Amino acid sequence: MIPPFVPILAAAAVVAAASDVRARKIPNALTGALAIAGVAVAGTTGGLLGAGTALAILTVLLAAGTYAFARGWFGGGDIKLLAAGCCGLTPALAADFLIYTALCGGLLSLYALATSQRMVTSLITRQLPQTGERLPYAVAATGGALSLWVALLCPAFLLVR
Repeated sequence: MIPPFVPILAAAAVVAAASDVRARKIPNALTGALAIAGVAVAGTTGGLLGAGTALAILTVLLAAGTYAFARGWFGGGDIKLLAAGCCGLTPALAADFLIYTALCGGLLSLYALATSQRMVTSLITRQLPQTGERLPYAVAATGGALSLWVALLCPAFLLVR
């Protein structure tokens, strides 16, 4: 059975990806609404314990994400999207979502490197290029959400049990 938050997460991630590709921004209203929906769905399906778990996941991921943002590893909108996306899921499904998102992010990075003119230079010099460009990581989050949905349809693909 598909948890009710997964289609909400997938739809929000698609909207975030479109915004991220077009304007390199993820609207705060979208991530805030996703977080509210996550806590509400968790509270509806799991009661007070579910809502508490959702808030704990949101808090922990925002704290860890703030560190990643301060180091320049991720954008602020990406962090908020991932944290809000995880708060409506069980901890195991949140871990699956993050793993699938990381895998999709790796593919996105390889695609960006392969389509840039810097790949030949990096192969010759054996150094990674310092582009300063940010990837639209909401695209990877969309891939993670859709991969989670597929994994829930075929539980053999769930990574965390």
